Amino acid sequence: MAIGKHIEQQIKNKNMSLKEFSKLSGISYNTLYAIVKRDNSTIKPEILKKIAHTLDIQLSDLFDIGDELIYFNSEDGTRDTIVKDENGSLKQHIHLGNVSFAKYPLSENEFTIINCFKQLNPTGQKEALKRIKELTQLPQYLSSLKPPTTK
Repeated sequence: MAIGKHIEQQIKNKNMSLKEFSKLSGISYNTLYAIVKRDNSTIKPEILKKIAHTLDIQLSDLFDIGDELIYFNSEDGTRDTIVKDENGSLKQHIHLGNVSFAKYPLSENEFTIINCFKQLNPTGQKEALKRIKELTQLPQYLSSLKPPTTK
């Protein structure tokens, strides 16, 4: 089952119509219709996150194993592919021009950070990186894993 059908089923499970869900989520009815009825697989991550939040489910619950979501960002020319793997984890392939790399597994927080970062202009991205690097210097915020080196 593709992602649009999963979303439709989750909305039905909440005993809501698309119009009711549209109002509750703040997502336009036309957008929801395109996702659900046309089983659109090019959904903006912000919309997908709103859907999961409104349904009170995990983002990965909207995907079936092997489901693929493609997101094109016309502002910076990037293309991301998000796939649910056989372990139930979301895996993201980030394409920047001719370069592509995989992020695996992708946690909900990482997904949010990446998409928030993409919304920033170059000055904002530089400031975000600066702040993250500052946090890695504070022991109370470090994980028990060895942190990556930053320059």
